[in-house]
Amino acid sequence: MKVLFDITHPAHVNFFYHLISRLKKKGISIDIVTLQRGRLVDILSKEYSTIHYDVINKHRSNYFNLIFQTGISRIFSLFRNYLCKNYDVFIGVAAFQLAFLGKFKNTKSIVFYDDPEYKLNYLPSKLMADVFYLPQTCGVFGNNIFLVNCAKEWAYLSPKYFKPNLNALRKYGLAPYRYIFVREVSNKTMNYRKQKRRIIERIHEMDINYPVLFSLEDHSRKHLYHKWRLLEEPVFDIHSLMYFSKLIISDGDSMAREGALLGSRSIYCGSREMKINRELMQRGLLKKFNDDDELKKEVRLTIDKKESTETIRYRQDSIRNSLLNEWIDINKILFQEITGGMN
Repeated sequence: MKVLFDITHPAHVNFFYHLISRLKKKGISIDIVTLQRGRLVDILSKEYSTIHYDVINKHRSNYFNLIFQTGISRIFSLFRNYLCKNYDVFIGVAAFQLAFLGKFKNTKSIVFYDDPEYKLNYLPSKLMADVFYLPQTCGVFGNNIFLVNCAKEWAYLSPKYFKPNLNALRKYGLAPYRYIFVREVSNKTMNYRKQKRRIIERIHEMDINYPVLFSLEDHSRKHLYHKWRLLEEPVFDIHSLMYFSKLIISDGDSMAREGALLGSRSIYCGSREMKINRELMQRGLLKKFNDDDELKKEVRLTIDKKESTETIRYRQDSIRNSLLNEWIDINKILFQEITGGMN
């Protein structure tokens, strides 16, 4: 059996990691197709060093090129490279391009998607995929749609798969819960092109008496954040760095959700409205601020709050164990979908 994964975003490397490992253990042949996008190829090479991959096209920054070069042109490139190659299954996140090829070749396509608010990818993915998985909270329906009770990030952050490692802090000379973690995404991508206000800059203006680990997608802006320690990708055990932070602040939705699922105090300060984020906010796991003053106030209150390490760990364990008891293992679901029920 042969499976082709389309991995077009660094978060998808994590999402598919345990599924791919399980498939390989069963002797299933895995190939990957990706695209040139920031440090994605470097991250993929590190995490999947034994798997063959092809780099097809490049992620572009302006609207026109995103539509025609990254989007439409890549469909033709996939046809040119894979039309004469045989696979049993195509799979990806928002992988409508590969699913389109699957329709043409009569190859089963499986797509996971957690962002139905973003119609430009959602509608073609729903149309092209044979099997279309979304988180239950998305509340969309169709003949090929299957709703699953979990967030995408749970595939790799569930206690079943992720164990925090204090050794990740040694490189930075940090103590647990005595620093904060900040993420700023690039607004040159389709998802964030309308996110013009850079609210993370307002946080940098604050007088924070804690070290700050800073994950920055667009390194052309690093001169604006001279007070913070810039992380160089690929980052060793980034989720342990997040887990042991006092607070996580992100204007990107994926990392804000990751913080919430780690049981950490997590703030989303981006502009996007997503149903999966709303569920986490309703659970009290994620806070959202777009007002500068309210955000700064929350940051200050969190930093100044005195909590013992034991208290913080107890809260994190309680949150994560509660989710573990409630949510499904999406890796198991996708494994069975690919293999036809193999254990």
